[in-house]
Amino acid sequence: MGTPDLGHQTERKRRRVTRLVLGVLVTTVLGIVVYRWRTLRPDKHEPHPRALPVNVNQQQSGFSFTRSDNGRQVFTVHAARTTAFNGGGETVLNDVWVEVFGRSGNRHDLIRTRACNYNRESGELMAKGKVEIEINAPPGARPDTSSSGFAELNLPDASQAGSPRQGRIPVFLETSHLSFVDQGDLAVSDAPVRFRAGNASGTAQGLAYATRDEWVELKKNVVVEMQPRFAAPDAPPLRLEASRLRFEKGTGTVTLWGPVLINQADRRLEASSGKIFLDARNRITAAELEGGVTLHGHSRGGELAGSAQQLRAEFEPQTMQLISMRAEKDLQVESKDADRTLQLSADSGQVDFSGKPARPATGQAEGNVHLASETAPGATPSPGSRLNSPASLRATRQELTTGGLKFSFRSGGDTLQEASTAGPGKIVLVPHDPKVGPRLITADSFQMEFDRQGQPATLRGLGQAHLVFTPPPSAAPGTPDAVTYSDRLIATFDPTEHTLSQVNQSGAFRFEQGEQRAFADNARYETRTEVVTLTGHPRVEDGQTSARADRILLDTDESTAEGLGHVQSTHLETAGRSPGGQAREPTHIVADRMLAERDSQFVHYQGHVRLWSGGDVIESAALDVFKAQGRVQSGSRVLTSFLQSASESADSSAKQPAKGNSDVPVTIQADDLEYFEQGRKAIYRGNVRLETQNTTLRTDRLDVFLTPSNRPGASAVERAVAEGHVTVVQPTRRATGERAEYFAGPGKILVTGGPPALYDAQKGFTTGRQLTFFLRDDRIFLDGGEKSPTLSKHRIPQ
Repeated sequence: MGTPDLGHQTERKRRRVTRLVLGVLVTTVLGIVVYRWRTLRPDKHEPHPRALPVNVNQQQSGFSFTRSDNGRQVFTVHAARTTAFNGGGETVLNDVWVEVFGRSGNRHDLIRTRACNYNRESGELMAKGKVEIEINAPPGARPDTSSSGFAELNLPDASQAGSPRQGRIPVFLETSHLSFVDQGDLAVSDAPVRFRAGNASGTAQGLAYATRDEWVELKKNVVVEMQPRFAAPDAPPLRLEASRLRFEKGTGTVTLWGPVLINQADRRLEASSGKIFLDARNRITAAELEGGVTLHGHSRGGELAGSAQQLRAEFEPQTMQLISMRAEKDLQVESKDADRTLQLSADSGQVDFSGKPARPATGQAEGNVHLASETAPGATPSPGSRLNSPASLRATRQELTTGGLKFSFRSGGDTLQEASTAGPGKIVLVPHDPKVGPRLITADSFQMEFDRQGQPATLRGLGQAHLVFTPPPSAAPGTPDAVTYSDRLIATFDPTEHTLSQVNQSGAFRFEQGEQRAFADNARYETRTEVVTLTGHPRVEDGQTSARADRILLDTDESTAEGLGHVQSTHLETAGRSPGGQAREPTHIVADRMLAERDSQFVHYQGHVRLWSGGDVIESAALDVFKAQGRVQSGSRVLTSFLQSASESADSSAKQPAKGNSDVPVTIQADDLEYFEQGRKAIYRGNVRLETQNTTLRTDRLDVFLTPSNRPGASAVERAVAEGHVTVVQPTRRATGERAEYFAGPGKILVTGGPPALYDAQKGFTTGRQLTFFLRDDRIFLDGGEKSPTLSKHRIPQ
């Protein structure tokens, strides 16, 4: 260090000046800074030197001082001149600039000011005017070669970032009223501060700079504005606000005290505190926000809100592009527009970005993931939409629950493209219509595809896929859930209303609801109709009935099953046994179509219906089975057939026993049949025709009483009662009356009412009170009664 000899100063005054310079050096080393300022360079060539004030005690020029620590250069103080005043013990250093190298010698910061005042009596050192600080100044930079940090606001291209200075990106500060305390270890100011680093600039109120610990702190009201790189020219800047900011130069960490606010246009991010991490060249590598992090904004015409306890963003230092963003601890996101609300909750979540500008590429949510999508109750479907059905899931809440969810975005990052669960998942569909109960879908894993508008298009469930139909609140107490099982599941969504429209299941399909079961190779569920269609060897069964068909339709809303094409049904008889002690034979039915109602236990068969049990047969175009009532009814022309063994038809009073032991058929036709299991009674109405043993009985109504047959599963006609326009026809004779009784055991028909009349081809016309036909021979018994003598008219042979 060189100091001009003024001659009239003592050695003691020289030591005082040296201490003053040392204090200026230590205290003016300011902490980590974010921006640079324009230097007000002193004019080195004043045309006319100013006259010294009368109270000047001493004046020096060309001042320089260097301090070392263990032989390592720490800082150097430069001043164009110093001036000491007699009154007040004050000394002024003019046109001061300081180079700071730090304890390890790897720093190069510059501090510039027009003047510093030092009070020899109080020991106070202050730069009242403007102070400029440049952090990471280029090596060899001097006040006349290092421009102010506020001359330009554009960061160089990413490929050249930092290259002009071959080191860290410079940071610039500007303030005033800077004081040096704690023996120069700390420089503080309560005056306004402005700063700049690259394309970011800002302001604060007050600062503190620790020269030994290498940190700088902006005391309060910190505001930073930055124009995001690769953004549109008219894009609004990003604005960061914090109550306090501290930069640790050694670790490259910027700490933010809250409330921390980040705004850009109509988006707002808030947290209790935050940190920004820089690399060795002062480029951002990551940022963290903690403590009640919340997000509010607008996206695609709707509102967006989110919250988490922690939020971390990773950046590519060279380009400053966002790489990823991760939220931890109680992640909550809600997106809402006029027609739909989307809600996501999870333990944590992450989105990875790519491109310039950065756009979402992939992401994942982890831990207790719950995704809900709800259509607004007032949303109206488009004209002609099939979802106008009142039983549809049009206005619905759709919920997905899983342990982890991965998703990807379409090119550009505006909409979702695919999503998949990391393990088992559960989807719940909750309709607003109270007539429809919730629907539940589960699988070992789900894969979802989205359309170009980001709306769900297809959903695939792999491994142990289940679909559960929960009864609505209006269902009868105890109504069981309906559950389907399969190996695979594919669901599609309505492209207009964006709600689930169809679910297809394949691979070992099974349906269960109470005692009802269904099996098939494939199944399709339509939300519009609440119908499950079974194909590929379908069959349904319960405790008493089993049915097969080409297709079977299960209506989960109405609890019905419909079979279409080649229906084959079997009804198991659970009550009673045959006379031989054997269990009753099942009843088999074939038809073109079948409709079964589970709650009422009603089954309707239609089209070429044929029912048989043992030797009993019923044929009709339509047949209704009321299982709960034990009743069968035909709504159209019917034909029934019974086989009775000769022993069951034997007539002990007959003069000649029946020949052989052959079966005796009894067939009955009518416009309508109604059969009651209780009492084993069958009622035939309309154009009734009974045929047995060469005898035909016609009537308007016929009540048939059956008895269990010796043949397993069969019934035998015990007797029958005919009423209304009765006609009995045999090959050579015919009888008429108003009432007739058929007795199968003795094999006879008793005709009464009318009175009865007999027309015989050989014996002519006969009438009386009662007429008895014996079917196994040609005997006829005519009873005229006491008051009704028999009238006979015989034909005289020609």
